[in-house]
Amino acid sequence: MIYEVRLVKSTLKDLRRVPDHIKTKFGEWVASVEINGLEATRRLPGWHDEPLKGSELCSYRAIYVERKTIEVLVLEVNKHDY
Repeated sequence: MIYEVRLVKSTLKDLRRVPDHIKTKFGEWVASVEINGLEATRRLPGWHDEPLKGSELCSYRAIYVERKTIEVLVLEVNKHDY
């Protein structure tokens, strides 16, 4: 099964404002989802969908909606306030 990650227009705008290392990590996540699927990517270390806690974690997150069974629509990428 082939997965497609689509970014809404505001997400592309968000990505212009985030640091390069965040863009790189986000690109790695997108590639993993498209190749392996969302469920398989969630099982990989560092890509768990869990609540963020503590100041030691990266303060950026991708907020997305899983649509249908093969499409992931990313709604925004932003700095998370603790």
